[in-house]
Amino acid sequence: MTTTTPSAAAARQSLPGVACPVRPEPLTPSMAEAAFAAVVRYNERDPAFDPATLRRDRVVPGPDAGPRGEQAAAECGAAVAARTFVVMTTRTDLLPSQSASQGVWFVSRVEGRFVVWQQVH
Repeated sequence: MTTTTPSAAAARQSLPGVACPVRPEPLTPSMAEAAFAAVVRYNERDPAFDPATLRRDRVVPGPDAGPRGEQAAAECGAAVAARTFVVMTTRTDLLPSQSASQGVWFVSRVEGRFVVWQQVH
């Protein structure tokens, strides 16, 4: 499932079905918690979602995220991937199903706020 930011100004279409962030801002490791918080806020749009069930597994800068970082680069370019966190989560309420419980998200900072620009898994 591909998702986009709510702001048309924050995203541009690149590959079919992918909305890449426009002018993503530089990231620092200290921003990892804010990137995870963006994923929580994104999921809170679902009234059945309980934030206590979303476990933060890893938050990794795109260039250090292996195949997922390469995916972000292939979809939106190396500059965007370098300014993207790959956020990996587990929905503990969906365990023991591994596939259904795992989440992977691309998050960037645009205009001073963190936005989920794609749900990868």
